[in-house]
Amino acid sequence: MRKIHKNKQDQLEINRYEAIKEYTYTVFSPYMTDDYLEILCQNIKLYEIPESCINSVLTNGQLNTLDIRHYAWNIGERLGWSGQTRATFIKLCFPKELHDVEVESIRRTLRQKGKCKIGIDIPDKDSYEFHY
Repeated sequence: MRKIHKNKQDQLEINRYEAIKEYTYTVFSPYMTDDYLEILCQNIKLYEIPESCINSVLTNGQLNTLDIRHYAWNIGERLGWSGQTRATFIKLCFPKELHDVEVESIRRTLRQKGKCKIGIDIPDKDSYEFHY
């Protein structure tokens, strides 16, 4: 019985990651190369594994920090990440875009309103699907 439960949990994690990967490609593909998109998706998988190496990515400069903060909020909501985890993750992934913003400031403003291309996407209860 435990094996069946573990298999269901594993499949849920695979499905959640695939939904996040699809979302990442959808929202970032106009602003980031495929190589950087793949690195970003790998970073998501590796982030909670101790001793993992997180590689930085670059956008084409058309997104603002609010877009990146909203992206972090959106994926973090599906992954159960704290605000601190979300802020630290994007600070590591987007060091150029976020070079003049402290992690604590990022954490406090993940859901800030303003002009942006990537909006806040609140998942339905008990769901990891995106509404784009």
